[in-house]
Amino acid sequence: DVYLYDHDEYVRTNLLKSTLPFSKIHPETILLRGWMFDEWRYQAFYMSLLTRGFQLINGPSQYVDVHHFPNLYPKIAEYTSKAWWTERWANLEDTDKIDWKSVRDFLGGDVIIKDYVKSEKGTDLFILKNELTNEEFYDKILKFIEARGKLFNAGIVFKQIEKLKKYEGHTNEWRIFVLDGMPILMEYNGISESHKVMPTPEFIFKCMEIFKTIPSRFITIDIAEKEDGSWMILEGGDGQVSGMPTDEAAIAFYNKLKLRFDE
Repeated sequence: DVYLYDHDEYVRTNLLKSTLPFSKIHPETILLRGWMFDEWRYQAFYMSLLTRGFQLINGPSQYVDVHHFPNLYPKIAEYTSKAWWTERWANLEDTDKIDWKSVRDFLGGDVIIKDYVKSEKGTDLFILKNELTNEEFYDKILKFIEARGKLFNAGIVFKQIEKLKKYEGHTNEWRIFVLDGMPILMEYNGISESHKVMPTPEFIFKCMEIFKTIPSRFITIDIAEKEDGSWMILEGGDGQVSGMPTDEAAIAFYNKLKLRFDE
């Protein structure tokens, strides 16, 4: 069964406008496919659905287990970029006095900046150069937070830059959708379709071991080929709010999802 809801209206007013009925079974599991919520809005949305007799497949804590990079990092640290993050930005004092150079030195120089969830890819607020002074670096952080606006999530994450292999100028990235610890779909998540190279079986087996350690029922993991031919994990996400690489992938995804739920 498929139901629709008005995401923008919910974010704007906290009112759930939906074709969702009230369920007589309490609680009946339901899976969201929609836009991202911050953790507080997701918790409220979760409770709104629960009052109608529906329980989202990932509870509020399971949502942030993968949605917030610092929560996921310990599980993927062996296969991802070295990272450093702040506590919640709103709770920090004297942020202008932090020794940001030490952070950059720890990560090897230039760094990628993001909040707990997203970066500003394609802008000059995506990679921060090592030659910036402490003051200039801090100013870039403030501009990044301003650019994210209401979409800013929790705190700041800095990631070491990895050398990724490119085909026709484009990286070789894949997205894996995982339900209850088992992959249901792995699709190319790049641009150069004619030169895409499949991840190695060995790396996929390593990822499957990681899947089993993540308590969230429905997640995505993004992986990429490195310049030396090895593979790495880029990041993860809650599968309910992760986008489809292509329309064709969406068709395969829903078919496989239905088969899993019909088992």
